[in-house]
Amino acid sequence: MNNRIPDPSEITWDGYQAFCLSIWNEPNHNQRGLSIAGLGLVGEALELGEYVDMDYLGHTAEQAKHEVANEGGDVLYYTTILCDWKGIKVIDVIAGIDETDIHRIIQSHDFDVVPTRESLLNLACRCGNLSEKIKKYIRDGTDPDREEVERLCHNVLEALVNSLAYARVTLEECMTANVEKLIPRYAHVIESGKFSPDARAQR
Repeated sequence: MNNRIPDPSEITWDGYQAFCLSIWNEPNHNQRGLSIAGLGLVGEALELGEYVDMDYLGHTAEQAKHEVANEGGDVLYYTTILCDWKGIKVIDVIAGIDETDIHRIIQSHDFDVVPTRESLLNLACRCGNLSEKIKKYIRDGTDPDREEVERLCHNVLEALVNSLAYARVTLEECMTANVEKLIPRYAHVIESGKFSPDARAQR
């Protein structure tokens, strides 16, 4: 057992997925857990859009980037949980993301902290597509296969990465921000020895 609180700056993608699973309250991906994850995913994508729509609440550029990473980290968290539903490693989904659009965004925009409303709408739609599959599974018993869920998770993370690119925020920064936020909330779980930083949590 490892009861050391992880260093967010050193955690790997496999370690991050294990961390997410170790603090998830519905580890068997039952209907309640899938409902929470699906609703949480869409809700967090909309919260990111709301933050942008409220003109960053008067924050400085650095504060805004931090908040974008924070909200993006919540989207990443729920996507990571849903990857595990079908035994998918989030690192494999990330590895398949085409960075062509990301480099185009970075090269063609001068601003630092403004994900566009178009990119955020695309993110919300991608999250909605994944959530819709969960709804049909719970309502109709239509169980999507692993490849379909992996494709939908890929679409979510690709849309997230593209949105973050406008704010010069990376997916790794979102991961770090998410761990930093969740450690104080779940320190008692981590210290109990349930967290394994290098292997998928078994709960």
